Amino acid sequence: MATAKVFISSTAKDLAEFRAATIKQVERLDGWKCVNMERFGARAGPTVDVCKELVQSCDVFLGIVGHLYGSCPKDSSTSYTEHEYEAAVTANIPRLMFIAHEGVAVLPELREADWDPERQIVFRNRVRNSGVIVEWFDSPHGLATGALEAIANWQSSQATLPSKAPRWGKGEIVPKLCNRTSQEMQFWKNFSSAVKKTPGLPQIYIIRADEREAPGSLVTRFRFKNIQEHVDKVWPTEGLVSYKSPEWPSTDDEKTRQARLMEHLFNEWEAGSVPDFSEEHPGTVFARKIAPRRDKVMIVKHDIRAAGWDLRTVNSLKWYLGFWDDAGQELTRPNPAAASPQCVLFLNIIYPYEKPGPGWLRWLPGARRFDPSTLEKDLLSILNARQTRASDRGEQLCPVCMLDPLSCVKREDVMSWFSANPIFDDKLLQRRQFADEIFKDEECRHMDELEFELQNILEEAIAAR
Repeated sequence: MATAKVFISSTAKDLAEFRAATIKQVERLDGWKCVNMERFGARAGPTVDVCKELVQSCDVFLGIVGHLYGSCPKDSSTSYTEHEYEAAVTANIPRLMFIAHEGVAVLPELREADWDPERQIVFRNRVRNSGVIVEWFDSPHGLATGALEAIANWQSSQATLPSKAPRWGKGEIVPKLCNRTSQEMQFWKNFSSAVKKTPGLPQIYIIRADEREAPGSLVTRFRFKNIQEHVDKVWPTEGLVSYKSPEWPSTDDEKTRQARLMEHLFNEWEAGSVPDFSEEHPGTVFARKIAPRRDKVMIVKHDIRAAGWDLRTVNSLKWYLGFWDDAGQELTRPNPAAASPQCVLFLNIIYPYEKPGPGWLRWLPGARRFDPSTLEKDLLSILNARQTRASDRGEQLCPVCMLDPLSCVKREDVMSWFSANPIFDDKLLQRRQFADEIFKDEECRHMDELEFELQNILEEAIAAR
């Protein structure tokens, strides 16, 4: 078993004994290693950035929340502990959270020296209301035992489970229901939570995938299976969902890219002329133009080709997120006439497919294979900076969720797809024969080619009824 890393996050002075007991027990587990501040040592760079990088390099985040808020980095009003928590939220790292009972004692001198006791009350409530299961502790032994149980439960949850795709999927959407369960759960959890907490505030989702995994197909799945179903339930007679996919400019300098992107967006949504950037925020103008629309949800999809990823792409992406932040400020203003449409933005970052060639090709001058690690680091840096702004300045920014990367589809995924929809329910042998024919000697297949074959199977099953 490969070593799994768990980040131990808490304040230090008041919870030293609790931390020590937890670390000792976790590291007795086979295949587990703790990442904790006691081992950080001297590192280059701002400490808070180092903490976030370490959090986001781990498999699991174990948060221990006591009664002290703790110290804050220079020029920040957010504690190191809350920064670490936000880094885990940003990177969608599983969080195992433990909160101290009121009876857990803290030395008076530590309470008096705490930076912001009121902020800690807010943080504790934030963790309690985050939607993640929270456990309580009142002793080092109880915390350590609870941590072991939580890790064991998390490991069990990672086992391959049959797809829970509902049986009402129809027509062309059915082949798109194979696999992608983890991304769908992430999307639905964030979408449903955000429309309740901050209705009208645009939501942004980042999808990362090799082009063979058909990321556009996933957006179609979200559009018809999740968003449209939600709209039909809330507005049974007027649930209009609109969809546009403006081009993402990938050449020229940053200013030209931004201008072209705005031109594509305004034209697609018939929002009039693009304003002069020096006079008005284009996001604010765009929001005013679309606010009277009858659409309940407006979906925007951009395909960003990762092969051309560079600093200009990074800066354009930062600027574009700011555009939607400005739009969100306008769209969430009280409007007595009618509610503004809910905007949902999908940024498909498409990794290039590079056919494997002879090993000697890698040594040719200029030969370079695509490496997603730089791109992943840039994305996390952007999201971490946004989270810090929201915490330190109290700004209401659009929520950005980076979904798990898409991977190829395995045989058990197809068998689960048969059961979930249902297809050939009374012909189990035929199901296995179809799966054998699809995979042959391959361990997994790419979604772009698999969907066509599943569509053919679906049509055959319908004809046989």
